[in-house]
Amino acid sequence: MTKGWRLRSGSVPCRSVEECLRACEEGKAVEVDPEVFLKIAEKAPGPA
Repeated sequence: MTKGWRLRSGSVPCRSVEECLRACEEGKAVEVDPEVFLKIAEKAPGPA
């Protein structure tokens, strides 16, 4: 299993916050690696 995000609908890896947000805006469920999520949480002002 690779680190990063995977879209449940197509198992597409998201390697950046922008890709994750774009997928979320499209209504896709996104799986986030816990370690990556913590790094994003530090940058993000709050939960998406």
